[in-house]
Amino acid sequence: MSIKKICIFLLLLICTTQILCFANDSVKNYIKHNEGLVLKPYKDPGKNKNNLIGYGHNLDAGITIEMAECLLEIDIKLARDFLKRVFEDFDDFSENRQIALIDMVYCMGPACFLTFKKMIRAIRTHDWLKAAEEIRNSLWYKKFTTRATKDMKLLLNNDLFLNSN
Repeated sequence: MSIKKICIFLLLLICTTQILCFANDSVKNYIKHNEGLVLKPYKDPGKNKNNLIGYGHNLDAGITIEMAECLLEIDIKLARDFLKRVFEDFDDFSENRQIALIDMVYCMGPACFLTFKKMIRAIRTHDWLKAAEEIRNSLWYKKFTTRATKDMKLLLNNDLFLNSN
């Protein structure tokens, strides 16, 4: 197992442990049974009409920094796993290129990413200039110019990590 995989696993374990260690199994099971599991946001059928998800988690109440960090870690892992299915040599890409592609999937989602057919073809042949050009020619670039420009620079600068600040 690579160092990156171990770090992701440990971060997810820490996040999960920090969140899950507050309730014992009896309390969790009782609430799970009473609330039921809903994986998409829904309106609370009670008086307050809050937006809920999961086992009745109140989305309107917001989340903690720790929860946001855990969600970020999970979403990054999902984006990385998706990209490994799209590009069988993804792990061989430079860190910059991995960062740029993960950022794109994170921002637009996997379905939208797959619409970048010419960019994906260019990446599969390691034509990074063509891949960057395809980003520049996209509607996504027009909507997220600053972010897209940073991603293009990361794709083109194989060995130089660019600070996003």
